[in-house]
Amino acid sequence: MRILGLMTTACTLLAVATVSLGAVTVTSLPDSSMVPGGIAVIPTGTDAVAGSFRDQRILLADFEGVQYAIIGIPLNVTLGSQQFHLTLADGAKESLQFAVEYKEYTEQHLTITNTRQVNPNADDMVRINRESGEMNRAFSSWSDSLTACRSRSMVSEAARLALSDSSMVRHATRIPAWTSLPTRVHQLLHQRRV
Repeated sequence: MRILGLMTTACTLLAVATVSLGAVTVTSLPDSSMVPGGIAVIPTGTDAVAGSFRDQRILLADFEGVQYAIIGIPLNVTLGSQQFHLTLADGAKESLQFAVEYKEYTEQHLTITNTRQVNPNADDMVRINRESGEMNRAFSSWSDSLTACRSRSMVSEAARLALSDSSMVRHATRIPAWTSLPTRVHQLLHQRRV
């Protein structure tokens, strides 16, 4: 459910988006939570055309006439002062700082009885490695062109299609429960087209 929530937030953030210089005009911003695993939403005080944090591109968003840097904070970040970098329209560089604070996350424990989910067999490892590569390429890519989301999320659309089409539900039952979410969504969407 956390993945669905993040995807819905991302699509909502970009729902009515247009590209202007280096920033995206948005109708809402996510809540800022400057903790490991959180999102930093920081006004830039300028009109930057690009930005980076830890050598990764960051989202620049214009909201109500103010530009914000929206930065995903990794779980393994060092607490304390962090620096991100902006490139201005004239090519000048600027660095800004923000502070990451400690957060204690609630722990949850579970017992998995299906040992194949803990120690995948060789066939599962081939699939897992292939899907990890696909996801890593997708998550590390960046496109300056922006296509607004037509629905709240691809996942919710796939779920809606699956629930509205009884033949699809029958087909979906053939997909093993341990299949990863991106693979299941792809399979559901593919089955819908067939």
